[in-house]
Amino acid sequence: MTFPTFFRPIICLWFGLCLLSTTIFAQKNLALENVNKFKRIIYQPGEPIRFQVVGDKKKYEGRIESVNDSMMVIVKSIVMENEGDASNRVHRDYIRLQDIRAVYKRPQGSYGEFFYGMMAGGLTGAGLMFVVIGPIDAGIAGADPINTNFFIGAGMLITGVIMGIFKKRKHRVGRKWLVKPMNPLLLPPEVDE
Repeated sequence: MTFPTFFRPIICLWFGLCLLSTTIFAQKNLALENVNKFKRIIYQPGEPIRFQVVGDKKKYEGRIESVNDSMMVIVKSIVMENEGDASNRVHRDYIRLQDIRAVYKRPQGSYGEFFYGMMAGGLTGAGLMFVVIGPIDAGIAGADPINTNFFIGAGMLITGVIMGIFKKRKHRVGRKWLVKPMNPLLLPPEVDE
């Protein structure tokens, strides 16, 4: 079936308006961008987020309900049981994007972060065992309790503790990291950490 020629512009206009309507009504995402390394972390509506605001040491957390040009809405659902009945109570926080001071990393990180955390914990645990059990074992055997194994264990313990202390757990918003809303249709396919 062929359409008359005057229907073609109408069909193209209708198709263009349909495509445009998806961009107008699309929910925005929250983008945390590192301007020095060209790295972007995307938080979509429905994802959990933990952050601090300017002038407050308290950590806020919840799920992102919506993001607009200047603020985001965080939802925290509280389950209360009243005589066997479970009812949800929803609390919303309205946060201005310019008031965010730091955004904490998600619990699930990359494989490198996971390996780094495992190394820090493993070195701390193994070093502690060498430092505590090594002298006891040497004392029972009648040898000098402070020997080479003690120093190896102490080195492992100190290395593990230092690795745990210097593990970066948050992104400070300022000159290096920026928080801004982003249209989801403009995102590249691989944008997460």
